[in-house]
Amino acid sequence: KFEMSGFQTILREGVVLPSGATIAVDVVMTVAWVKETVTVVGQSPMVDVASTKVGTTLTGDQLANIPTTRTYSALLLTMPSVTLSTTTAGAAPTFSVLGSAVVSNTYLMDGLDISDPYSNTPPLFLPNDMFQEVQVTTAAFSAEFGNVEGGVFNFITKSGSNRWSGDGSYYIQDKSIQSNNIDAQLRALGVQVGTATTRLSDLSGSIGGPLMKDRLWIF
Repeated sequence: KFEMSGFQTILREGVVLPSGATIAVDVVMTVAWVKETVTVVGQSPMVDVASTKVGTTLTGDQLANIPTTRTYSALLLTMPSVTLSTTTAGAAPTFSVLGSAVVSNTYLMDGLDISDPYSNTPPLFLPNDMFQEVQVTTAAFSAEFGNVEGGVFNFITKSGSNRWSGDGSYYIQDKSIQSNNIDAQLRALGVQVGTATTRLSDLSGSIGGPLMKDRLWIF
């Protein structure tokens, strides 16, 4: 909202500010002969001209629709310059950014460091449904990240509002929805039955709303 005595009040709607970004929104205010308000509806500019950092941000819509497995590691692997370094049963996966060592990364949640204090690796489990944005910075960090040589992974969590809302989902994979890819060539080699994937299911849900309107929310 832009307002000044003697000028038209201008409301700029539809402006979305991604985490870690600095975006300039310019308007031209004209002299108001009568009291009036001008509302401008439009998409916000997505080019951050105030920063030199290199990175990518996944928005809430992208997180909900991107075709990956339901793990935060799969989300990170959709980012440019990020590769999977190691994956071990019972341990968190590790990532390399632009070929850097896996211990050179920093993992944040809402700006707070959640890296393992011993190995500097990410947490073992983070539910996808809790993220509003996922931001990965791979180069040209600001001074606040002076101890980082790899990448900065920042998970922005959802928050409640003045209206109660929620969602739920159920994902399943079992033998009934898997096809058999055994062809004539494989049968000639003696392969008669394929290996089916073990039954996998994932039930999740979330809810958020106000505890004190305009003051305190939960999610």
